[in-house]
Amino acid sequence: MRRFLLSQLGFLLAATSALADPGQVLSSFLAPAALPEGVAFDGTSLYVSAWRTRLIYRLDAQSGAVLESFPFPSLYPRDLAWDGAGFWAVSGAPREPTTLYHLDARLRPRASFVLAGLALGFGCAWDGQSVWVSDWAGNRLHRVNPLSGRIERSLPSPGPNPSGLAYDGRRLWVACMGDDRIVQVDPMTGAPERSFAAPAQNPTGLACAGGNLWSLDSLEGRVYLLKGTGPTNVEGTTWGSIKAAFR
Repeated sequence: MRRFLLSQLGFLLAATSALADPGQVLSSFLAPAALPEGVAFDGTSLYVSAWRTRLIYRLDAQSGAVLESFPFPSLYPRDLAWDGAGFWAVSGAPREPTTLYHLDARLRPRASFVLAGLALGFGCAWDGQSVWVSDWAGNRLHRVNPLSGRIERSLPSPGPNPSGLAYDGRRLWVACMGDDRIVQVDPMTGAPERSFAAPAQNPTGLACAGGNLWSLDSLEGRVYLLKGTGPTNVEGTTWGSIKAAFR
């Protein structure tokens, strides 16, 4: 009987998620520290970077319980992204150079690039082949070559102060702190395709998870799971296979 009830509960939760409108809050919990800036999801655990402590926390994705913590590679932690084998992390602050770090699966630095021309780097996403970094102050989205750190393409942000990025396999999602909205855009043209209000003020990091979105709010210090637009299938190759092709 207990197994039957649990299965029915799982079915109801799945059905609720399927019927929810994009942007609807499915669950939330307190962030592990004040001023959460970045989030990544590796398919099992959630990773959150915090400005106040300069740490990256590995969390249980259901309860939000802290499982481990790791030092952020700089004094200015911003957003994170998972590439299938490791992480990318953005460091940015006013009057400081924006730096993009590549970290291994245990969050140890393996490479870094200074991104010239960015006023204040913030959001980060992996699209299967390249890294996207948002310029919070410059209101631009930049596609960065993961081997050279060179900016390959730049797009206008769909809203003011882009502070979080995620890629769902076809489209980019952009959290815009300036108007507290989350926007889905075409990564080729930058054209907005849909948007909804962020769950609270000061949205920061974004990450995709099973068709839904993890979203951070720096002001309230909360982690939200939001209804996305359906199943994801992140196309392209992992960083490991890209790197191996150039050996």
